[in-house]
Amino acid sequence: MIAKLSKDQVIRAKLDAETLSITIYNSTEKSHTNVDGSFMWSQLYLETLLRMPQRPFAKDELVQICRQHYHGNESELIKLENFHQTYTPNDAVKWYTKDCFIYRSLNKALRVQDIDLLFAFGFMILDIFNQLKLENNRFHYTTGETIIRCYRGQAIAKEELNQVKSNIGHFISMNSFLSTTQDRTVALIFAPTSNEIYEKVLFEIQVDMNLMQTMPFADVAHLSYFDQEKEILFMCGAIFQIKNVINNETEGLWIVQLALCSETSNELKDLFDYQKQRMADTTDLISIGKLLREMGKFDKAKRYYQRFLCELSYNDPNISVCYYGLGVVHDREDNYDEALHYFKKALDFQLTVLFLNDSVFIGKIYGSSGIVYYHKHEYDLALEHFEKSLNILLRTIGQDHGDTALIYTNIGRTYQAQKSYDLALENQSKALAIRLKVLPPDHPRLARSYLFIGDVYGDKQEFQLSLINYKKALKIQQKSLPENYIAIGITFHRIGRMSTNAREYQSALESYILNFILSN
Repeated sequence: MIAKLSKDQVIRAKLDAETLSITIYNSTEKSHTNVDGSFMWSQLYLETLLRMPQRPFAKDELVQICRQHYHGNESELIKLENFHQTYTPNDAVKWYTKDCFIYRSLNKALRVQDIDLLFAFGFMILDIFNQLKLENNRFHYTTGETIIRCYRGQAIAKEELNQVKSNIGHFISMNSFLSTTQDRTVALIFAPTSNEIYEKVLFEIQVDMNLMQTMPFADVAHLSYFDQEKEILFMCGAIFQIKNVINNETEGLWIVQLALCSETSNELKDLFDYQKQRMADTTDLISIGKLLREMGKFDKAKRYYQRFLCELSYNDPNISVCYYGLGVVHDREDNYDEALHYFKKALDFQLTVLFLNDSVFIGKIYGSSGIVYYHKHEYDLALEHFEKSLNILLRTIGQDHGDTALIYTNIGRTYQAQKSYDLALENQSKALAIRLKVLPPDHPRLARSYLFIGDVYGDKQEFQLSLINYKKALKIQQKSLPENYIAIGITFHRIGRMSTNAREYQSALESYILNFILSN
């Protein structure tokens, strides 16, 4: 068996051990240390990449990036030139499994979520996805089994293994492609020895062939660069349920038992479905820009918007969308005059180039301009723009819509700033009522509504009602946002401040400590 394993396969297995990246979703954990938000965002970013139309010069762009990275490495540059000249979508798996720049660069990009490099690799990720999807259909016909088992030997950091052990029954996502074998003996050969940092682990994966899968898997032995029998490759983003973790003292390793999940078994499905519905049927750089915006990666969002503007014709409707996105980013960065500049450009384009004056998008532009005036403490101008936005949205999309709820929220915040607390609560309550109707129960915007209502009650000196709403917001944020997301730290600070006002000093101290941890 060992003799059949090539030197390249051994090298590849070693790289696998270094590059496997996982994210865990615990549907019941309320601790500030959970990683549910990272789980969600990695899934959504991958979904965006897979749905983007292919760009004609995507391969050239990737090759140029790799040339810069491997400058002076003649061996890799020769492989790169071969890739540039010969690559076709039907070769995607073969190139991925070859020990070369593709395998190393793509796995690293997936592991560390290098957004620029992942975008460059987007065409190849889609090609691998399509190959696996096609081969998955063939696999179903050729295998006579309803249940198959796959194995993977792996070194895992002790801390990471402890996290897996504490989440039995919950979900794990593989952030990179997962190469496995149906031969347990081969998997054990590739499992490194334990040391003071890493534990030797054998993943045992059970796959129900009858389940509907979002992320495909297939036997790729005939496609792989290596002639290894029974090689099963799972698409990056595949989700598994952790069934059990067993300490096998006889073999000197830990066995992590996983079961591949169907597209309906993930408990974040409602939230994923809602987010996907908000994406266009075809996604592009604008979708990437919006996603980056929501992740707080503002510099990269601006770069993508500016890049897309260079590719559009003079009257393309997406020009105003890019201007709008740039305005939102500048507002988030407190560049208020620059934000108003881009919002005005977006509005002028709608009015003078597209000849529109009563669209949902124009309503959003007025609403976002109102937010900037709010940030500039020009509250009368803010209310003026919010009212223009509300009137347009009520005529076009009606009351029960997320965009309408957002305007009510912002009107409420502005009245609060003017110390008109009853009007503020009235509008915040309207926003919450809409969001409870139209959003999944763990959506971040629900958390925002509870936070704003808590703020108003705090200003009214009704501290207990304020804390009740803050804690509802925190519960939602810990399930739906990345673990180190700044909004969670701000919520802990809010709870600490309000607990101090309510003379609940122990609770205040705990909240301030958690805020400090997240802020640093």
